[in-house]
Amino acid sequence: MTYKSIMVHLELNGDNEGVLNIAADLAVRFKSAVIGIAAAQPMQILYEEGWTVTDVVTADRTEIKKELAACKAQFYHAMQERVTDLEWRGCITYDLLADYIADEARSADLIVTGKDIGGSMLDNSRRVNIGQLAMKAGRPILLTEWYAKAMDVPGLANLHGAGWLVHTQEDRARYYQHFALAALETKNIVGWHWFKYRDDPKESVALDAAGGANKGMFDIDGRPYQPLLQRARAVNREAYPLIEFFDARNRE
Repeated sequence: MTYKSIMVHLELNGDNEGVLNIAADLAVRFKSAVIGIAAAQPMQILYEEGWTVTDVVTADRTEIKKELAACKAQFYHAMQERVTDLEWRGCITYDLLADYIADEARSADLIVTGKDIGGSMLDNSRRVNIGQLAMKAGRPILLTEWYAKAMDVPGLANLHGAGWLVHTQEDRARYYQHFALAALETKNIVGWHWFKYRDDPKESVALDAAGGANKGMFDIDGRPYQPLLQRARAVNREAYPLIEFFDARNRE
């Protein structure tokens, strides 16, 4: 198996370190070209309300261009010393973001992206619906940097990072199973990468981890979160039978 070209999808206003590292590792392994992509929808005004609306629209586009430029800089900074064949695509589009990325992905053999990222669940101007992207792209998709943080770990702020915030470790474990089962049912999702191995410590000052965050399969001392580990193991060990089950059900 080989990938001549890999497309990596970057989140606006995010650090994107994980997806870029994985894309770079794969590109080095398979001697692939890498295409970086980021997009956003502009503010859409249904009717004219004078000069104040014009100012708001102009400011919105200026902010998007700034965020796209930051993504481009992240892309080249992460890639340029490891991959020689690079291309950048950044766009302000009125299309659904999943549609735009799926269209652009026709030139790639593999898409590397995170979970549903960008903005809030209700902000489709920044958020890419991974389910829609998977259905429309028709390309293998590798999901990276998805996780949930629980509020039951003393001392961790859990204020930063893109993962969902839930109440308990049992909730994190259920989230893993729901996410993984949906991935197994989607034919062109070829893998996923939980982020990350250990929690971020409370002393952390990193942008996405200041004050600490419960991101890990293991705590900062290397002790496993048993509910998450057990439920993850239960799904992972049955990955191929589950794929066969979903395929058979979907053929009915």
